[in-house]
Amino acid sequence: MKLQKVKAREYKGKTIYKYIIVIPPKDIEQSGWREGIELQGIIIKGKGYFISSKD
Repeated sequence: MKLQKVKAREYKGKTIYKYIIVIPPKDIEQSGWREGIELQGIIIKGKGYFISSKD
């Protein structure tokens, strides 16, 4: 997996960035996810970040 910082737009002379998490295709297949589904993230203090589908 990889975390990428990408320029989203310019606003009032400042650059606004967004972050993208790149997940390997084999992990997507195992999860049963598909393009366009809604995901949610939960920060687990001291452990990391947990991503799951909203369904």
